[in-house]
Amino acid sequence: MLHRLPAESLDSSLVSFARPRAAFILCPKLKFWEWLLPIATAEACLVTAFPVWLLAQSAMPHPQIRIAAAAAGSLLLWIFSVESQKLALAASLPGYLGFSLASATSCLIWLTGLQALLFAAYPDLPRLKSTATGIATALSLFALRSIWRIAMRKALERGSCLERAIVLAATEDEARDAARQVEAATGGRTRAVATSALPGTAGAPSMAWVEDAVAEGIADRILIGGFEHFSATLERILPQLAPLDVDVTMLGATTGMKPHRFVQSRIGPLPAVQIAAPPLTPWQCRTKRAADITIASLALLLTAPLLLAIAACVALESPGPVLFRQRRIGFRGNTFEVIKFRTMYCHLADHEARQQTERNDPRVTRLGRVLRRLSIDELPQLLNVLRGDMSIVGPRPHALGMTVRGRRLEEVIDVYQVRHRVRPGVTGWAQVNGCRGEVDCDAKLQERLALDCDYIDRWSLALDLWIMARTVAIVFFDRRAY
Repeated sequence: MLHRLPAESLDSSLVSFARPRAAFILCPKLKFWEWLLPIATAEACLVTAFPVWLLAQSAMPHPQIRIAAAAAGSLLLWIFSVESQKLALAASLPGYLGFSLASATSCLIWLTGLQALLFAAYPDLPRLKSTATGIATALSLFALRSIWRIAMRKALERGSCLERAIVLAATEDEARDAARQVEAATGGRTRAVATSALPGTAGAPSMAWVEDAVAEGIADRILIGGFEHFSATLERILPQLAPLDVDVTMLGATTGMKPHRFVQSRIGPLPAVQIAAPPLTPWQCRTKRAADITIASLALLLTAPLLLAIAACVALESPGPVLFRQRRIGFRGNTFEVIKFRTMYCHLADHEARQQTERNDPRVTRLGRVLRRLSIDELPQLLNVLRGDMSIVGPRPHALGMTVRGRRLEEVIDVYQVRHRVRPGVTGWAQVNGCRGEVDCDAKLQERLALDCDYIDRWSLALDLWIMARTVAIVFFDRRAY
């Protein structure tokens, strides 16, 4: 059952840090909405067309508003019938034996309810014609959903999937067995893109191998099975798995292990325990991204004259490019190029961030001091937001070469990478709580990381708006900025 496609090594140029190359099975990703949207659209057209056609064919004329109301009522009734039978969930479970019954029940609920509403609201409708047309429409809905289900099952057999997983176990053979069980239990909805022994055991890859798969978006989930005799090894790597921006689930029971905040779950008939999950749900991610695009677009439109004036002043004050570009660490540990107004003399600019900017830094121009003091040099990062590299609010991205007293940030705090579970921000919870300026000691880095984690755990759209409002206020009153 384990589906295999030609393997391709992970391009080393895409990896953020120097790590061994890792090979993964290529498996196309089919998102749930991509799966469901075509069938949902076709069904919506059918259920709205039926009452519109019926009323249009009636001998007595009906106002357009009443026809539109009938179409809307039919659509709402269909949504209710689909939800009552969990038909959307059934569509994503190819092995669900009750699908045909659930689909037929949904059609019956819709047809019965709509006919009752139509006959009550429009007594002049011919009942025989209405019933016959309604039955034909219901049968079309059932046939359409059944044909689509068959097409999706064949797509899974060809290698498409809704979820791509890395399966880890005590040995590689046990990992392969666990992958087969998971694929069989989900009817192909979950596919194993890699199977391996647990990092830390003999012959197993390092944790960096798993981290790279997550960082490059190759895997959506990590499944762990066959760990009963390697609980000590698992206990050691759990803190390294938890910060990853994917679901981490153990197959089986947790007998004999130290207590954790486990969430009991199941994968088909297989018992499972969820030990970590992405900080934001898919709906929250879409909401946050939509807010970012809207706010960034409006901000760029409103500040366009100011941005042009600043660009002209920067160009006139000192020779060199107007914009400063620097590689920084972003979402899932990937690197991106941040854009800012240049605030230093061009020949003194530090693209590698080997030396952090200090108060009264001689490298900063006179105009640069004003721009940095008011954080106006950050405004071009709105372009990074539109490109998807950053968010309006999130942990501030750090430069690749940034150190604290000669040590890399991940060497100072071993769980430093937890802040990369969300997109970095133009402003953040740490910044509005006083953490601005250079990071010249371990305590400052720990304080910022604690605030970043607090933001990730408590995220809401209201919190983002509150941080934006506080950012505007501190721009003019925070004397610690330089």
